[in-house]
Amino acid sequence: MKTCSRCNQQKEEREFQIRRASNDGLSAACKACLSDYDRSRANLPQRVKARAEYQKSDRGKARGNAAKVRFSLRNPWKRKAHIIVGNFLRDGKLIRPVTCKTCGVKCKPQAHHCDYSKPTEVMWLCTSCHSNWHKFNTPIYPENASPGQEKPMNKFTPEYRKYLLRPIPDRKLSPQERADRKELYQIIREERENDTSPEKPSTYRPCDPYLNDNRRGLGGASRSD
Repeated sequence: MKTCSRCNQQKEEREFQIRRASNDGLSAACKACLSDYDRSRANLPQRVKARAEYQKSDRGKARGNAAKVRFSLRNPWKRKAHIIVGNFLRDGKLIRPVTCKTCGVKCKPQAHHCDYSKPTEVMWLCTSCHSNWHKFNTPIYPENASPGQEKPMNKFTPEYRKYLLRPIPDRKLSPQERADRKELYQIIREERENDTSPEKPSTYRPCDPYLNDNRRGLGGASRSD
Protein backbone atom coordinates (compact mmCIF):
# COMPACT_ATOMS: atom_id res chain seq x y z
CA MET A 1 0.00 0.00 0.00
CA LYS A 2 1.06 3.57 -0.68
CA THR A 3 -0.39 6.98 0.25
CA CYS A 4 -1.07 9.38 -2.60
CA SER A 5 0.57 12.79 -2.15
CA ARG A 6 -2.46 14.60 -3.59
CA CYS A 7 -5.62 12.89 -2.31
CA ASN A 8 -3.88 11.44 0.82
CA GLN A 9 -5.63 8.11 0.33
CA GLN A 10 -3.96 4.75 0.76
CA LYS A 11 -4.08 2.75 -2.44
CA GLU A 12 -2.54 -0.39 -3.85
CA GLU A 13 0.75 -0.07 -5.71
CA ARG A 14 -0.87 -0.88 -9.05
CA GLU A 15 -2.78 2.43 -8.74
CA PHE A 16 0.52 4.33 -9.16
CA GLN A 17 2.68 4.88 -12.21
CA ILE A 18 6.18 3.45 -12.45
CA ARG A 19 8.90 6.05 -11.80
CA ARG A 20 12.39 4.60 -11.56
CA ALA A 21 13.87 7.85 -10.23
CA SER A 22 11.90 7.63 -6.95
CA ASN A 23 13.03 5.56 -3.98
CA ASP A 24 10.18 3.07 -4.19
CA GLY A 25 10.02 3.07 -8.01
CA LEU A 26 6.51 4.59 -8.05
CA SER A 27 5.07 8.05 -8.64
CA ALA A 28 4.15 10.15 -5.61
CA ALA A 29 0.59 10.77 -6.84
CA CYS A 30 -1.82 8.04 -7.94
CA LYS A 31 -2.91 7.56 -11.55
CA ALA A 32 -6.33 9.10 -10.96
CA CYS A 33 -4.90 12.30 -9.47
CA LEU A 34 -2.30 12.60 -12.22
CA SER A 35 -5.01 12.15 -14.85
CA ASP A 36 -7.15 14.89 -13.26
CA TYR A 37 -4.10 17.18 -13.08
CA ASP A 38 -3.21 16.64 -16.75
CA ARG A 39 -6.81 17.25 -17.80
CA SER A 40 -7.08 20.49 -15.82
CA ARG A 41 -3.70 21.70 -17.06
CA ALA A 42 -4.63 20.99 -20.69
CA ASN A 43 -7.67 23.29 -20.34
CA LEU A 44 -5.67 26.31 -19.16
CA PRO A 45 -6.28 29.32 -21.48
CA GLN A 46 -2.63 29.66 -22.51
CA ARG A 47 -2.39 25.98 -23.41
CA VAL A 48 -5.65 26.05 -25.39
CA LYS A 49 -4.37 29.09 -27.29
CA ALA A 50 -0.99 27.45 -27.94
CA ARG A 51 -2.65 24.31 -29.32
CA ALA A 52 -4.88 26.36 -31.62
CA GLU A 53 -1.90 28.30 -32.97
CA TYR A 54 0.10 25.10 -33.48
CA GLN A 55 -2.74 23.44 -35.39
CA LYS A 56 -2.81 26.41 -37.79
CA SER A 57 0.95 26.21 -38.46
CA ASP A 58 2.40 24.24 -41.38
CA ARG A 59 3.93 21.66 -39.06
CA GLY A 60 0.71 21.31 -37.08
CA LYS A 61 -1.31 20.79 -40.26
CA ALA A 62 1.17 18.18 -41.52
CA ARG A 63 1.11 16.25 -38.24
CA GLY A 64 -2.68 16.48 -38.09
CA ASN A 65 -3.02 15.06 -41.60
CA ALA A 66 -0.53 12.29 -40.75
CA ALA A 67 -2.58 11.41 -37.67
CA LYS A 68 -5.73 11.18 -39.80
CA VAL A 69 -3.96 8.81 -42.20
CA ARG A 70 -2.78 6.61 -39.32
CA PHE A 71 -6.32 6.53 -37.89
CA SER A 72 -7.77 5.50 -41.26
CA LEU A 73 -5.18 2.73 -41.69
CA ARG A 74 -5.61 1.44 -38.13
CA ASN A 75 -9.43 1.72 -37.98
CA PRO A 76 -10.85 1.05 -41.45
CA TRP A 77 -14.29 0.09 -40.05
CA LYS A 78 -14.56 3.35 -38.07
CA ARG A 79 -13.44 5.40 -41.05
CA LYS A 80 -16.02 3.68 -43.25
CA ALA A 81 -18.81 4.37 -40.72
CA HIS A 82 -17.79 8.03 -40.40
CA ILE A 83 -17.84 8.50 -44.18
CA ILE A 84 -21.29 6.88 -44.50
CA VAL A 85 -22.73 9.07 -41.72
CA GLY A 86 -21.23 12.18 -43.33
CA ASN A 87 -22.75 11.27 -46.69
CA PHE A 88 -26.16 10.59 -45.15
CA LEU A 89 -26.09 13.94 -43.34
CA ARG A 90 -25.15 15.70 -46.58
CA ASP A 91 -27.97 14.00 -48.51
CA GLY A 92 -30.58 14.58 -45.81
CA LYS A 93 -31.03 10.87 -45.05
CA LEU A 94 -29.90 11.52 -41.46
CA ILE A 95 -30.86 14.58 -39.42
CA ARG A 96 -28.63 15.74 -36.59
CA PRO A 97 -30.77 16.76 -33.57
CA VAL A 98 -29.99 19.80 -31.42
CA THR A 99 -29.93 17.96 -28.07
CA CYS A 100 -28.08 14.99 -26.55
CA LYS A 101 -30.15 11.81 -26.43
CA THR A 102 -28.87 10.90 -22.95
CA CYS A 103 -28.74 14.10 -20.91
CA GLY A 104 -30.88 16.35 -23.12
CA VAL A 105 -28.40 19.24 -23.11
CA LYS A 106 -28.61 21.58 -26.10
CA CYS A 107 -25.51 21.10 -28.25
CA LYS A 108 -24.19 19.83 -31.57
CA PRO A 109 -24.20 16.10 -30.71
CA GLN A 110 -21.78 13.54 -32.09
CA ALA A 111 -22.85 10.43 -34.02
CA HIS A 112 -22.05 7.46 -31.77
CA HIS A 113 -21.98 3.87 -33.06
CA CYS A 114 -22.82 1.02 -30.71
CA ASP A 115 -22.29 -1.42 -33.60
CA TYR A 116 -19.87 -0.49 -36.39
CA SER A 117 -21.33 -3.19 -38.64
CA LYS A 118 -24.47 -0.98 -38.79
CA PRO A 119 -23.00 2.39 -39.77
CA THR A 120 -26.34 4.18 -40.23
CA GLU A 121 -27.66 3.28 -36.76
CA VAL A 122 -26.30 6.02 -34.49
CA MET A 123 -26.95 7.62 -31.10
CA TRP A 124 -26.62 11.40 -30.93
CA LEU A 125 -24.58 12.16 -27.80
CA CYS A 126 -22.84 15.23 -26.45
CA THR A 127 -19.06 15.09 -25.94
CA SER A 128 -19.33 14.24 -22.23
CA CYS A 129 -21.92 11.47 -22.66
CA HIS A 130 -20.03 10.07 -25.65
CA SER A 131 -16.82 9.87 -23.60
CA ASN A 132 -18.62 8.28 -20.63
CA TRP A 133 -20.25 5.66 -22.88
CA HIS A 134 -16.88 4.49 -24.19
CA LYS A 135 -15.44 4.56 -20.68
CA PHE A 136 -17.88 1.93 -19.42
CA ASN A 137 -18.90 0.13 -22.63
CA THR A 138 -17.30 -1.51 -25.65
CA PRO A 139 -18.79 -1.10 -29.13
CA ILE A 140 -19.35 -4.05 -31.45
CA TYR A 141 -16.79 -4.21 -34.25
CA PRO A 142 -17.27 -6.00 -37.59
CA GLU A 143 -14.99 -8.85 -36.41
CA ASN A 144 -17.57 -9.66 -33.72
CA ALA A 145 -20.59 -9.38 -36.01
CA SER A 146 -23.07 -12.25 -35.91
CA PRO A 147 -23.72 -14.39 -39.02
CA GLY A 148 -25.71 -12.56 -41.65
CA GLN A 149 -24.33 -9.16 -40.74
CA GLU A 150 -21.88 -7.16 -42.79
CA LYS A 151 -18.73 -8.98 -43.89
CA PRO A 152 -15.93 -8.43 -41.34
CA MET A 153 -13.19 -5.99 -42.31
CA ASN A 154 -9.65 -7.06 -41.50
CA LYS A 155 -7.89 -4.74 -39.09
CA PHE A 156 -4.52 -5.27 -40.73
CA THR A 157 -5.22 -4.08 -44.24
CA PRO A 158 -2.33 -4.33 -46.75
CA GLU A 159 -1.75 -0.59 -46.38
CA TYR A 160 -1.66 -0.78 -42.55
CA ARG A 161 0.65 -3.81 -42.68
CA LYS A 162 3.04 -1.91 -44.91
CA TYR A 163 2.84 1.06 -42.54
CA LEU A 164 3.64 -1.02 -39.44
CA LEU A 165 6.48 -2.94 -41.11
CA ARG A 166 8.40 0.21 -42.00
CA PRO A 167 12.05 0.07 -40.84
CA ILE A 168 11.61 2.47 -37.91
CA PRO A 169 12.15 1.75 -34.18
CA ASP A 170 9.23 1.10 -31.85
CA ARG A 171 9.98 4.24 -29.82
CA LYS A 172 8.87 6.39 -32.77
CA LEU A 173 5.44 4.72 -32.90
CA SER A 174 2.42 5.54 -30.77
CA PRO A 175 1.50 3.08 -27.97
CA GLN A 176 -1.40 1.74 -30.06
CA GLU A 177 0.83 1.29 -33.10
CA ARG A 178 3.45 -0.54 -31.00
CA ALA A 179 0.76 -2.92 -29.74
CA ASP A 180 -0.53 -3.43 -33.29
CA ARG A 181 3.00 -4.10 -34.57
CA LYS A 182 3.53 -6.73 -31.86
CA GLU A 183 0.20 -8.36 -32.77
CA LEU A 184 1.08 -8.27 -36.46
CA TYR A 185 4.42 -9.97 -35.83
CA GLN A 186 2.58 -12.77 -34.04
CA ILE A 187 0.15 -13.11 -36.95
CA ILE A 188 3.02 -13.29 -39.44
CA ARG A 189 4.75 -15.99 -37.36
CA GLU A 190 1.55 -18.04 -37.28
CA GLU A 191 1.07 -17.57 -41.02
CA ARG A 192 4.57 -18.86 -41.67
CA GLU A 193 4.13 -21.83 -39.36
CA ASN A 194 0.84 -22.79 -41.04
CA ASP A 195 2.19 -22.28 -44.54
CA THR A 196 2.23 -25.71 -46.25
CA SER A 197 3.24 -24.50 -49.70
CA PRO A 198 6.56 -25.92 -51.01
CA GLU A 199 9.60 -23.77 -50.49
CA LYS A 200 10.79 -21.86 -53.49
CA PRO A 201 14.26 -22.82 -54.72
CA SER A 202 16.89 -20.38 -53.60
CA THR A 203 18.57 -18.24 -56.24
CA TYR A 204 21.53 -17.51 -54.00
CA ARG A 205 24.91 -18.55 -55.42
CA PRO A 206 27.99 -18.10 -53.23
CA CYS A 207 30.72 -16.25 -55.08
CA ASP A 208 34.24 -17.61 -55.38
CA PRO A 209 36.53 -15.47 -53.18
CA TYR A 210 39.42 -16.25 -55.49
CA LEU A 211 37.85 -14.65 -58.55
CA ASN A 212 40.01 -11.74 -59.70
CA ASP A 213 37.16 -9.48 -60.86
CA ASN A 214 38.08 -6.32 -58.87
CA ARG A 215 34.89 -6.45 -56.77
CA ARG A 216 35.06 -4.67 -53.41
CA GLY A 217 36.16 -6.96 -50.64
CA LEU A 218 37.69 -9.63 -52.89
CA GLY A 219 40.93 -7.81 -53.59
CA GLY A 220 42.03 -10.12 -56.39
CA ALA A 221 42.91 -13.01 -54.07
CA SER A 222 44.80 -15.87 -55.64
CA ARG A 223 45.06 -19.57 -54.94
CA SER A 224 48.84 -19.38 -54.52
CA ASP A 225 48.52 -19.23 -50.76
